[in-house]
Amino acid sequence: MRLVTLISSLAGLVLAGAVPSTASAQTIAGIVIDAASRLPLRQVDVHVLGDSGRTVADARTDTLGIFYAMVLTGGVYRVRFVLDSTTWFDSDTVRVASDGYVERQFVVRLPRVYAELEVEKQVRVRSGSALPRYPAALRSLNIEGSVLAQFVVDTTGRAQMSTFKVLRASHGDFILAVREAVSRMSFYPAEIGHHKVRQMVQQPFDFRLSASPSPFTVDQPPETSTP
Repeated sequence: MRLVTLISSLAGLVLAGAVPSTASAQTIAGIVIDAASRLPLRQVDVHVLGDSGRTVADARTDTLGIFYAMVLTGGVYRVRFVLDSTTWFDSDTVRVASDGYVERQFVVRLPRVYAELEVEKQVRVRSGSALPRYPAALRSLNIEGSVLAQFVVDTTGRAQMSTFKVLRASHGDFILAVREAVSRMSFYPAEIGHHKVRQMVQQPFDFRLSASPSPFTVDQPPETSTP
């Protein structure tokens, strides 16, 4: 299925009522799309803001980029999509009637992601950062392998897990170990002109029984590539 068709189909599911409604409640629902890639934004925190800018409801997009949030009263709201403590995007106003159910496709324009050659200081892993654990079942079977993961490191030095993608892997258990570790890893963020910026990285993780206990050496900066 072509990507455009897939996104349209997902949006159609939302607009057709795939997101459950709740009687006697006001609900804002939608699918969240990255304006640049046209891909759904997965596992992103969603905050519904009232007139004063105060958060009145919270939600989180699922693996298809779909969310729904219930508010206590009808009114005019904005929806904030948060990637990290310094990166978020606010929607246009959304008007919700009493007992109303509003469904929309939200197109989010995120701050630019830079490639390795565009930054002055590349992303580096902090010493003492979390590392993947060798899966016990694979260790007992003397199975070695590797994972090549791609993800964006934000300006706080954390991986944005909504961007996490596996480019190559030798076993599913290695993927689970890497995904869990990356969510906890700490990085020095990339910089341009002493300003922290978001950078796309491609990081290999090697699981070798004959090597040191850690399958990942943190002394070297991650490899990077253009998103």
